[in-house]
Amino acid sequence: MNDKVHLLLIDDEKNYLLVLETLLTEAGYAVTALNDPETALAFLEESEVDIVITDMKMPRISGREVLERVKKNWPHIPVLIMTAFGSIESAVEAMRYGAFNYITKPFSNDELLLSIQNAAELARAHRQYQLLRESLEERYGKHQIIGRSRAIRDMLALVDRAGPSRATVLITGESGTGKELVARAIHFSSPRSQEPFVSVNCMALNPGVLESELFGHEKGSFTGAVAMRRGRFEQASGGTLFLDEVGELTPELQVKLLRVLQERRFERVGGSEEIEVDIRIVAATNKDLMPLVQAGTFREDLYYRLNVVHIPIPPLRERREDIPLLVAHFAEKAAKEYGTPDARVYTDYKELLKEDDIDVVHVLTPNKQHSFITVDALEAGKHVMCEKPMAINSAEAKRMLDAAKATGKKLTIGYQSRFRQDSMYLKKVCENGELGDIYYARAQAIRRRAVPTWGVFLDAENQGGGPLIDIGTHALDLTLWMMDNYEPESVTGSSYRKLADHENSANAWGPWDPKKFTVEDSAFGFIKMKNGATIYLEASWALNTLDVNEAKTILCGDKGGADMLGKDGGLRINGEKYSKTFVTEPDLKAGGVAFYDGTTGGDPAELEARAWIAHVLDDSKPLVTKPEQAYVVTQILEAIYRSAETNRPVYFENGELKLD
Repeated sequence: MNDKVHLLLIDDEKNYLLVLETLLTEAGYAVTALNDPETALAFLEESEVDIVITDMKMPRISGREVLERVKKNWPHIPVLIMTAFGSIESAVEAMRYGAFNYITKPFSNDELLLSIQNAAELARAHRQYQLLRESLEERYGKHQIIGRSRAIRDMLALVDRAGPSRATVLITGESGTGKELVARAIHFSSPRSQEPFVSVNCMALNPGVLESELFGHEKGSFTGAVAMRRGRFEQASGGTLFLDEVGELTPELQVKLLRVLQERRFERVGGSEEIEVDIRIVAATNKDLMPLVQAGTFREDLYYRLNVVHIPIPPLRERREDIPLLVAHFAEKAAKEYGTPDARVYTDYKELLKEDDIDVVHVLTPNKQHSFITVDALEAGKHVMCEKPMAINSAEAKRMLDAAKATGKKLTIGYQSRFRQDSMYLKKVCENGELGDIYYARAQAIRRRAVPTWGVFLDAENQGGGPLIDIGTHALDLTLWMMDNYEPESVTGSSYRKLADHENSANAWGPWDPKKFTVEDSAFGFIKMKNGATIYLEASWALNTLDVNEAKTILCGDKGGADMLGKDGGLRINGEKYSKTFVTEPDLKAGGVAFYDGTTGGDPAELEARAWIAHVLDDSKPLVTKPEQAYVVTQILEAIYRSAETNRPVYFENGELKLD
């Protein structure tokens, strides 16, 4: 392992800087010397630095400012201040702001080296502490392998045998089975457990970036390489390097990886010096590499170098007996992180419903489970807040509504967008009649590329739909609430699955698996209300558009209009007065991201929860989201899906959806 301490020198006097660089390099330190503080701070963003040594008086950015920036962004890095005799007072002040030490100019070499040595010991102590803390956390904390099935026991037996050895390990399994978790278990059961565990996803980076990420680069080796940077192989020296999705490596990178496995040496990008490393490679893939070997896209010699010990991870569907254990594990974890000291954990919700001291239940599950859990809770005598959407379809939503009426228990649906500052302000405007008769509206929930890739969001069976039922429901609820109009007459809809089949697509949460993407990626609805008003609903997780607005509404009335499309997503009120048009933008600082408005008015989720509990405790406090309103929202969403399937309008009769 390379134990050289990396020093960053900052001084605007180039000659002085050169002398220092020579002295400290000869003393055995790795030194980067920069005469521009701005460049130095940018270097810190990209590089690993153990100690910063900066002059106090410099143009544009002073040593004091450098100190403050370092302490804010990298608080673990010791900062030494160099100062002339006349500015000792300012240096002493810098000590108050976290400087490790100050050194007066001119200073003796011994004085300087002693101060740096002390700072280096602090830096090493910090690194060792971080390694120990991470080791304990990984070994005994959240990264535990849960399961008692035969498949898991067989896998853990392989981990026990592989851990103490030096052998390269290949872990195979489907996405989401926990390959990195197993890799960490191997590392922490090995003699290298106190050394770094470094992970890199070979699929997440393009080949050019990945090469630099793995092997590092020399200063000037390519455009933007403003400094030398150590790659993951060097960072992992002495420990374990985990190469996830190794099947995605290009042929060129396969050759380089093979050499490291054979010789334990490599060169940085743009460099000629060979660097030796002592590392253990653990690789993982969700692909069967042998067909790739046979097709000539994956090197056979590399395959056998990686596949010294093979550990397959079974998917959860092949070990269903482990599901209760996993549920209990994550429930216990959640209770510790978020619960009160007397928090209780249940693995069967029906056991919870038997508790007489529980009065209120919140249902936050996949959509498929909303209705029957809610109905059971109501019939058990509990008040219920259910996450949006109300249910997976209108029939199940109706059962929830009927159960609430039959039991006399309170029911609400979690539409947090109503509690944003811009939403509450606009509601007052509408209630005061300032927009008049609202006869046209647009409900928008448009993301460009933000498909949720976790949980069951992409699963049509469990969710009932994609963006329309997930985020479109917020926009529709907001619009109907503002209009105070819950009487639809007909619905025409279209849904599209045009982008879901694109592999390795750009996405806020990483590429999705097209095979698991069974819902729409965008949907649109044209809603005609009984009073003649028209609503246009737009919803997308993925759409080639720059017009992105989530949980927004646009209202047009005969006295005025309003939208949430102003500067930074702010609210705008428009109208005509005294023969002149006007636009008013209330200073609400409302943000454009759903469920966050950037104001001091409170978190919408918390405001909603408080309003709900206040209503439970006191009937005089209004129920902001009535279940009857949420029922209409669910009916309209289902009508859009049905219209998209049949290519025909869907009609309402006596307030109920006609699906024949």
